[in-house]
Amino acid sequence: AKGDLRLRGEWLHANTYVDFEMDSSIDAQSLVQSIDPSPSIGEVVFFSPPQIAIEGRWHFDRPLELSPASALPQLPADLIGSFSCEKFGSKGEVFDGLKSDFSLSDGKYYLRNLRLEHKSGSAMANVFYDLPKEDFRFEAEIKFDVGAVTPFLPKESSRKFLRRWQFDEESNVYLGISGSGTSLKPSTWTMSGPIDLRNCRYN
Repeated sequence: AKGDLRLRGEWLHANTYVDFEMDSSIDAQSLVQSIDPSPSIGEVVFFSPPQIAIEGRWHFDRPLELSPASALPQLPADLIGSFSCEKFGSKGEVFDGLKSDFSLSDGKYYLRNLRLEHKSGSAMANVFYDLPKEDFRFEAEIKFDVGAVTPFLPKESSRKFLRRWQFDEESNVYLGISGSGTSLKPSTWTMSGPIDLRNCRYN
């Protein structure tokens, strides 16, 4: 009743890998919650099931490495795919859509053409993370009310700063950000780029 998940695999006994394809329109959030309930997963509410397509190769002769220092595992897989969803909400904020292409190979994660839609505009990004070399890089353009990201910032000082800004239909927002670091933690990042704010209020 909550969508379909179709998985196909092919394994030749002489090989140390299996090739697979997956297409999903299932309510993945409910499925994951039924297996391993997590408060963080419950913070996101999808108005319709996400669409996920993946094809790749899983290697049996490579270890699955879990590092306490990283939020991502080093999977013994090479894969490419896409993700898209329509309206969803989290922490009181509603977004109109999210989509991205992604790939994984030799511990290198890529997100390409990531696009987040909001009623006030959109944001785009490309992200690269070489897990073995601890090399994280990204480029992003933000063209919506930055107040929409306030609930997701970890530090209260950052949330307090953004709450001082007010934007309306006449406002124009542009942030171009390039950054790099050694992990997914923002405290390790170095960032630079232009900021252009028009017709907005501060304090």
